[in-house]
Amino acid sequence: PQLGAAEAGEPTAEAIIAKYVEAIGGLEALQKVDSRSVRYRVHMFGRDGYSMERSWQRPNIMRSGPPGAPSYTLTEGPKSWRVGPDGRKELPDQVAANFARLADIDGPLVDSAKKGISVEFVGTEQFDMAELHQIRLTFKDGTRWELFFDARSGLLRKRKKPSFYMLNNEISRGPDTWTYFYDYRPVQDILFPHVWVQATDDHTHAFVTEEIIINE
Repeated sequence: PQLGAAEAGEPTAEAIIAKYVEAIGGLEALQKVDSRSVRYRVHMFGRDGYSMERSWQRPNIMRSGPPGAPSYTLTEGPKSWRVGPDGRKELPDQVAANFARLADIDGPLVDSAKKGISVEFVGTEQFDMAELHQIRLTFKDGTRWELFFDARSGLLRKRKKPSFYMLNNEISRGPDTWTYFYDYRPVQDILFPHVWVQATDDHTHAFVTEEIIINE
């Protein structure tokens, strides 16, 4: 269905965000978390699944790679490196900026204004037999994310964001990535999606959580 423009009586972006934060456990519970790690299984059509791990440390440190592997991606604030046995190589700014947005342990919906992220309500649509409220996040560099929240539960159901890839040391804008979130379950009183699916024009990945560890 066609998205409608925001009208009088429709929810504000701020109200949608507040409902989401409360739905997943509340601001106090989120900000108690000093570090978090998620181990998950990645499934692609026609290939064997493989395990990956992503960990966060407050405020903006993130590490991604196969569990226990010597090579991984490390993000600290605005900078990212590919780390391996031979040392570490800094990633280009555009790629690092994408990782930096993901490295925020609280996510961009907490204290958005302080982080220079603008939020706006876009409209409402029907999806998977549910009414979804769409909001748009615009980051300082102009990058936009589209987020869709279940109007009843407040939970995030899907997200659209741009993707980038490297080929011959050149950065190119890839197709938008859609992520669909399923199977929310509590871990130490915070709800996390335990299954999510990412899809672009040319591939689809399914991710299944194996373990989430939270340290306060």
